[in-house]
Amino acid sequence: MPLAATAMSLFMWQTVSRILVRHGQQDGDYSYLADILQTVLPDVAWHNNIRAELWRKLAVNCVINPLTATWNCPNGELRHHPQEIMQICEEVAAVIEREGHHTSAEDLRDYVMQVIDATAENISSMLQDIRALRHTEIDYINGFLLRRARAHGIAVPENTRLFEMVKRKESEYERIGTGLPRPW
Repeated sequence: MPLAATAMSLFMWQTVSRILVRHGQQDGDYSYLADILQTVLPDVAWHNNIRAELWRKLAVNCVINPLTATWNCPNGELRHHPQEIMQICEEVAAVIEREGHHTSAEDLRDYVMQVIDATAENISSMLQDIRALRHTEIDYINGFLLRRARAHGIAVPENTRLFEMVKRKESEYERIGTGLPRPW
């Protein structure tokens, strides 16, 4: 995800959308930059609160990455598991709320489903790692959520289960001696 920072703004590119985020406490409304950039870049959006957007991105990753890695399927196949998606979103929403950002499980689920639809044919990075017998980013995705949930005293059983399943897959590589490189 390339990042280019200026004194006034932070530009963050993602595979699904490009987001323009206001950064810092500068005076003035710079949202017009999003309108200008929209003429040359698709899907430019203005956000005053990057942390809330990063939590939404984490919600997407907490759903898509471990589920596709567990079920060995492209992103679009997750459409067939709405209850599990909702359960994960409920847990993530509880943590986000405690972190001070208003959201709902339904809003997160809707956003996750949009990403699933937009990337239906994609193979998630976590599934690619599993297939290549590499360490995944589970510690930095669901593992991060687990640490924040623990700090707030929130139970997140579905995220815990998925975290443990992916870690079991990683430990299986080591057990069979595939020469798996150590975590970065």
